[in-house]
Amino acid sequence: MTVTRIVPWYLPAWLVVHAQIVPMALAASLTLSVSSLRGGSTIDLGRLGAHQRTTHEEVTIELAGAAGTSYRLLQSLSSPLRNEAGTVLEPSRVMLELAGGDSGTVRFRAPAPLSEGTTELFTSSSTGQSERLTAIYSVSVDDLPEGGAYAGTLTYTMQEVEGSSVETVTVPIRLLVQPVVSLAVSEGSPARVAFGSLDPGSAATARALSLTLVNNTAAPMQLTQDVEASVVNEQGEPLPLAAVRMRLASATTATEEQALEPRMRLLASERPRGPSERVELSYHVTVPDDQPAGQYRGILRFTLVAPGGVMGGEPVSLQVPMELEIRERLSLSVQAAEGGPPELVFTRLTPGTTSSPKTLLVTVQTNTGRAYELAQVLSHRLVNDEGRQLPEDALSWTAHPVERGRVVVGQRAPVPVGRGLIYQSDEHGASVEFPISYQVDIPEDASAGVYHSSLVYTVTSF
Repeated sequence: MTVTRIVPWYLPAWLVVHAQIVPMALAASLTLSVSSLRGGSTIDLGRLGAHQRTTHEEVTIELAGAAGTSYRLLQSLSSPLRNEAGTVLEPSRVMLELAGGDSGTVRFRAPAPLSEGTTELFTSSSTGQSERLTAIYSVSVDDLPEGGAYAGTLTYTMQEVEGSSVETVTVPIRLLVQPVVSLAVSEGSPARVAFGSLDPGSAATARALSLTLVNNTAAPMQLTQDVEASVVNEQGEPLPLAAVRMRLASATTATEEQALEPRMRLLASERPRGPSERVELSYHVTVPDDQPAGQYRGILRFTLVAPGGVMGGEPVSLQVPMELEIRERLSLSVQAAEGGPPELVFTRLTPGTTSSPKTLLVTVQTNTGRAYELAQVLSHRLVNDEGRQLPEDALSWTAHPVERGRVVVGQRAPVPVGRGLIYQSDEHGASVEFPISYQVDIPEDASAGVYHSSLVYTVTSF
């Protein structure tokens, strides 16, 4: 009989196997949300215009990832800002600044221009802590972009640093730029053309005037200058336009110096030159010799129009005063009609004869507008070195009539000792120039010798 004995067998204690069930790792979960302060799900940058050159929008970005998983946030301009006419706004005109995100690394703590490509904004800590970022988008310009409603899109991408999980949010971004046509005196430029105080016959150095033209419409523009109010003094006497000359220079245009005209086209363009343009003007004046004295004031009007542009091409205009003072002048000059020094020298005379006439040319220049008179003062009768005198009527004079005013004598008359009136102006005191002829009658009993006296001319204004 076979007996089978069952003997139990036990594993040694050191061979005991312990099994542990480990669950499979779940895919990391990323959460990204974007909302703007003003536009909700749209980044609304607001409006730029004639008096609004700065605007901004705040965007809140919420980030959450799986515990222990580091992530990063990227931004790209997935569609550029473009207006209705197809004009693209340069991305660099939009500035970005980030706040928050203290648990990780923020790339834009200071404002920086928006980039066309993909830009990393934030990297979380190694533990992947949830974060809230505030993105501030701003636009601040000196020159307005072309007018229109600009629209584009920004794409935010949240991704694991070492994993493959990605979360993407694309939001619209918009900016309204109002169409503007404006004209102003440039910053730092005088707001008037002031020549200062000048003498008749003198010239002033050039005076500068700078204008800034803004036209961010798609329409061409035209700049004109009109003499809206003539340059006149207190009595209404005008300064001739031809006395003022001007020159223009801009980034694209330069003109030769030319006389001021009642209406002048300064600039004209077939297409827009850009959102703004600076025009440099210079003026100088040469005062005519006979220009009346006084404070002269006038007005230049500059008009900028963009036909078919903003407001249906309604023009915008700017007034610029022009002013100068012309000082009073009352001057007298005497010269020999044949040239040379103003003197009366009669030679080789014999008793009982009359000398040939000697002529002096007398000129009175005045701009006072007041009446005046011209006189001659004979210091004493003609006398020689021995003290012998010629008769009082020995020296005589005559002058021809003039168009304005009155010459006191028309035929020969003695020159009296002392003051004798020669000429009286009209009530307006016009300048005058005329010859005076002198002769000497030698009596039969005249002694030989050299006779002399002095003749002084005076002009007196009333």
